[in-house]
Amino acid sequence: MLAEPSMYLETPRQGANVVDLTLLPTDTSGGLVWPAIAPFEFRAGSSTRHGGTVVGGTGDAPFTATITGPVSGALSRPRIAGGGWEIASSVTVPPGSTLVIDTRTQTIQLDGVNVPGSLSRASRLTARLTPGAQTLTFAGSDPSNTARCRFEWFDAVPL
Repeated sequence: MLAEPSMYLETPRQGANVVDLTLLPTDTSGGLVWPAIAPFEFRAGSSTRHGGTVVGGTGDAPFTATITGPVSGALSRPRIAGGGWEIASSVTVPPGSTLVIDTRTQTIQLDGVNVPGSLSRASRLTARLTPGAQTLTFAGSDPSNTARCRFEWFDAVPL
């Protein structure tokens, strides 16, 4: 049984707080930007999208991030980040598939199937959203510019 040392507040909409992000279109200007970190990837990729929000409550809130593909590329894997944390996966998300990262249950699933061992070494499924202003990011590579990420959470109050 999963026990949380918090209770969760309903928002005025009677549901979770939501932030939807898409990737920025590919920059077609080409070239390398220095300083660069090896290994280099010479194909055009999508740019990181940032979204600002305010997290209510008085405690750290677990969240769910649902990434809808396509997101691919050996060096452009799907990544999400916030205040002091980053979660990156080696999973390629095909078109129409979803990768769900749930920090409350500490699971990562591709189309409902657990994909253990797919996170980067620095990734932690214990990430939480702290109360106050937050900048959430979504990064990866999507030549079709249709990939998106939805962050959802309930404001938390410690017990």
